[in-house]
Amino acid sequence: MSKNTLFLFYLMCVWVLSSCQTSSNGQQKSKDNTIAVSSFQYDLNTSQKIYTLPAVLDEISGITFHPQHTEVIYAIQDELGKLYSYSLLQEKVIDEFTFGKSGDYEDVATDGKYFYVLKSNGDIFYFPFDHKNDKSNVQVIKNLLPKGEYESLAINPSNNTLHVLCKECKIDKSNGTLTGYILQLGENGSFDTTYKTFSLDINSLKSWKSDIGKSIKPSAITYNAKTQEWFIISSIDKFLLVTDSDFNPKNLVSFQRRQFEQPEGLAINTKGELFISSEIGDSNSAALYQFKSEI
Repeated sequence: MSKNTLFLFYLMCVWVLSSCQTSSNGQQKSKDNTIAVSSFQYDLNTSQKIYTLPAVLDEISGITFHPQHTEVIYAIQDELGKLYSYSLLQEKVIDEFTFGKSGDYEDVATDGKYFYVLKSNGDIFYFPFDHKNDKSNVQVIKNLLPKGEYESLAINPSNNTLHVLCKECKIDKSNGTLTGYILQLGENGSFDTTYKTFSLDINSLKSWKSDIGKSIKPSAITYNAKTQEWFIISSIDKFLLVTDSDFNPKNLVSFQRRQFEQPEGLAINTKGELFISSEIGDSNSAALYQFKSEI
């Protein structure tokens, strides 16, 4: 083989290899499309602090912050219709409010005016933030979403919309998608009974996790107002997914069970700190993990 031929062969190899790598402008090439890639600003291996939660929150299933306060985190657990106020400074429950009967409650969100609680069957409870322990103010919307199992609910404060993700819905079984629903919030805490639908193509995640299955089962979602990104965590699939505001994937971070026993809650406060809550599982207690943003 001549020197010129060898040189051409070398250039071709370099070109092939470079086409498979992430380009300098932050775009990762894939076979069929181009995916915007973001850096992940949290180190899930290094917690800023770990809170050991009381037994009443052993089955903690959802967490949220008031959009302007960071000292108290609000939580629910998936067996009782109660909202718990947990002080991060005192490291204890400082208040609780019974909003419903015992049931399977999975996530909670607030816009600072109202709380919204998602039941696994898709029912949504809502009541004033300043509820004054008055159960008569609790409203519930039933049979709005298609039949299925739901665990993830969050608010996008930029357009005052409520987002709900399917955990297991008929529409996703054969389509290789993750479907969500967008509800427009009203002034009095209620929301429009019509909704918009969006879906995420699970195949688009294979560039980060090649062995991903035909479906994923999210357990919580939250909105990062600073970066205008959605964070979605799956306890079963053991990863945290980051998307842009339109649910186009930007990053996927896998984790081990030793990091989080059973992560079911997700929230980001106004400081940009990420909180992940984990049910007790096989550990000694439920826990709340705090992560500081590195950007």
